[in-house]
Amino acid sequence: MNHQPPPTGPAGIVGYGTLLSRASLARTVGEGAARRARFLPVRVRGYRRLFNLRPDHYEPSLHDSSEPIEAAAANLERREEAHFNGVLFTLDPLALDALHQRERYYDRVRVQVEPVPSWDSPSEELESNGAEAPPDGFLPTEALIYVGRPDTPWVEPWLGAGPERLLPLWRDIVLARGAAYRIGPEFGEEYDATTYLADGSTLVAEWYGNALPDPFDATLP
Repeated sequence: MNHQPPPTGPAGIVGYGTLLSRASLARTVGEGAARRARFLPVRVRGYRRLFNLRPDHYEPSLHDSSEPIEAAAANLERREEAHFNGVLFTLDPLALDALHQRERYYDRVRVQVEPVPSWDSPSEELESNGAEAPPDGFLPTEALIYVGRPDTPWVEPWLGAGPERLLPLWRDIVLARGAAYRIGPEFGEEYDATTYLADGSTLVAEWYGNALPDPFDATLP
């Protein structure tokens, strides 16, 4: 895996889990840096989004299971035929240092990004998450993504790592999915269609079904 050295200047990051939420980003880099981070909806090809990373500081949710298996964070896995949607934002070096510490379980990998072609300007209701339409002439460019190293103890091997072994931390899936739908309904639907459990084949939205809260619920984290 291509581990990128720490950037010495501003760098673009693609958020694809809880970093879809500007409020979540602000809790790490501060309100000022988060407000300055322009959120542009993008798509990255060649990676699959799944919940198979188990940070050692996560306490299991116990929301959907009495067993301590709800403890997974979002991760990416290299798959040529796959893609996921996310938000591209730029941070200065000081904010990047704070974010890299938060994402210490992951490697930084440089990838090509492309704008989401179906994106329309967000309605006033959806601007609460701070997403913006790509400016005219916005072209695919490079950015960094966070990818868990397969050889670390925090990544569950996908083979056999199904719902009986590992489920998403409930707070993380509710936060990320709520932020995705606030960016836009089409963006949220694509998030649901490209987000898997640890087995890499079961969609999170299909597994939980109607148990998932309304993504527009104002009480979501």
